[in-house]
Amino acid sequence: MVSQIKLLKENCPFCGKELESKFAKCFNIYCQGRKFNKGNLVLYRLNKNLGLGRIIKLIEIPTSKSLDDEDTQLFTKYKVLFNNTIIKIIPPIDLVHFVFNVNEKVVSKHGTGIINSNDFVIKDGIISYELLKENGKKIQIYENEIYAKYILPIETLISEHKLDPPQNFLIKYWANLFYSYFTSYRIKCITNSRLTLMQHQINVTHRLTEEYFPRIILADEVGLGKTIEAGIYIKEMMARNLAERIIII
Repeated sequence: MVSQIKLLKENCPFCGKELESKFAKCFNIYCQGRKFNKGNLVLYRLNKNLGLGRIIKLIEIPTSKSLDDEDTQLFTKYKVLFNNTIIKIIPPIDLVHFVFNVNEKVVSKHGTGIINSNDFVIKDGIISYELLKENGKKIQIYENEIYAKYILPIETLISEHKLDPPQNFLIKYWANLFYSYFTSYRIKCITNSRLTLMQHQINVTHRLTEEYFPRIILADEVGLGKTIEAGIYIKEMMARNLAERIIII
């Protein structure tokens, strides 16, 4: 399905509804901007400092209450890659499509060019723009073919003294390194839980974390630390951004 949509300033570019800002979410139930797909350029409306991101994976989380082999109800979250290799798993309610304005300069698979029209087309969930290349040729490109906005060359940045101090780079490097380790699929909450764990508790936690979405009943004898096992697993899943809300009964 291909649809023609007109881009409006500070309005939803999909349905035209008035929005407070570019980071505001459109809650029109008929708006095509509510849908997302792999390759979409998006903004995280709860953290504007992350800048432009791209959806690199769709994660389907089973939400059905039955114990059937096949899950009939699934909730989709999106793995988004931001600048500086920052990756976050975000629900659709917190994502906003990023739409380029006319005359914005971009770097794409087909070279550098300028967005040439206020109108854009959506095909298979991906936005397509008319690009005016440097040689004057007009082509149609998809957003998953756009690498980034055009940035001034390094020589220009140096001549204009637009450089961050080395301390900022070092802080960002260590922050990204620690965050990458904390959200990785290595088990780390066993060693930072300030607990002296028994061998069977470590074994249970390891088995739980090896499965993607396990459904396991902890049924050890009284006093063997089932609560500790569950707590470590919950902490591990929250560190990996695979759990946000926990219900304790």
